[in-house]
Amino acid sequence: MSTDLPSALEELRTNPQDPSAWKSMGLMIIAQGTPDQLSLFEHRQKLAGDAVPMLFQALFNDEFIQNPPLRQRLIQFADHATWDSPLGVVVRFFAACARLYESDGDGPENFREVGDAIARNLQHFAAVPHLVRAPQFSRLITSHGETRMLWSDWGALPPQEIIWQDELVPAPGAEPLIFAACDGGYLDRFGARFLQVVTGLGPVHIHVVNPRPGQLTEFQAKAGSAVFLSQETVSDNRRNSQYYACARFFAANAMMQRYRRDVLMLDIDLEGLANLDVIFERTSKADIAYFGMPTLMPWLRHHAAFIHLKCRLDVSTFLERFANLLSHQLPDSVWYVDQLCLASVVAAYSDIRDGLVIDPLEQADGFPFAHFVTPAGDDAEKEKLRRDVSV
Repeated sequence: MSTDLPSALEELRTNPQDPSAWKSMGLMIIAQGTPDQLSLFEHRQKLAGDAVPMLFQALFNDEFIQNPPLRQRLIQFADHATWDSPLGVVVRFFAACARLYESDGDGPENFREVGDAIARNLQHFAAVPHLVRAPQFSRLITSHGETRMLWSDWGALPPQEIIWQDELVPAPGAEPLIFAACDGGYLDRFGARFLQVVTGLGPVHIHVVNPRPGQLTEFQAKAGSAVFLSQETVSDNRRNSQYYACARFFAANAMMQRYRRDVLMLDIDLEGLANLDVIFERTSKADIAYFGMPTLMPWLRHHAAFIHLKCRLDVSTFLERFANLLSHQLPDSVWYVDQLCLASVVAAYSDIRDGLVIDPLEQADGFPFAHFVTPAGDDAEKEKLRRDVSV
């Protein structure tokens, strides 16, 4: 990739149909150019109609995480980008994400403005799912003050009712509780492999929403003492994939109190875990640890597939506040609502001096997600499973 604007221009002249040349050009315009140079993309848009996804890919770049001056340059650049062009809106989208990353107080309002601009001309952004969802995301991104107001009490969502399958639990110990939650379809598809991956790390608990009749008995018979189970049944507006994905966050506090152990909360669609000695050495120094992905978009950055939670009162308070916020945001919500709420709560905690140590494991510090966690299944299969639960 080019390292300066003249080189990027020359690369583009030489290879005008090469997507990587356009990606390099987009990044260099932000780093060293001016908003009027986006006219190159405007011309491409008129000719080929694909400049919006090309510019999006150019700015969907971990350089903005690793390079703070470049991130500030993006924010300043966007202030002069036009609202009249979808390309200017793409720049403003990433700048609003950068403000959120910086915990800028204006970040939530900036993102709402971007969401409104996209909603007015949604057809221009149809090729980029993250942009299409931005208007919905913008309603879920809250300021620190809004977050603290919402986390103070339970929202309109009906309270969770957990039915425990086992009366006995193991005595408290040094190993964490391995905890996952899912619906019956995900348990059928991923449950057996999940147990193979996590057995031996500590006691395992799977919470299942809306299991089919007899499903937990069948699963317990196959797994034996390797797993503890619980369930809940919902038939209202919680009968959807978003709630099934978020149920673990509502149940996490109950798990911590029941088992009196640290909790390692995982996605159940898990193919493998690796190098856990390295990761546990790091997470042992924090109260809450999860993977901070190298992207500015908060619904992707705050990855909820692996969260290590210390068994202590301050963490229990964090989980209660998180669940309260989620109970307000989840009804009529969208995919990624859990990670957006995680982003909001972590950001609001940055103003609180209570000694809670929250550690996002960064790729730049030697913790790339893929080096430690391998998800199971492909996106198309999981999308079908999510659609099926709402039918």
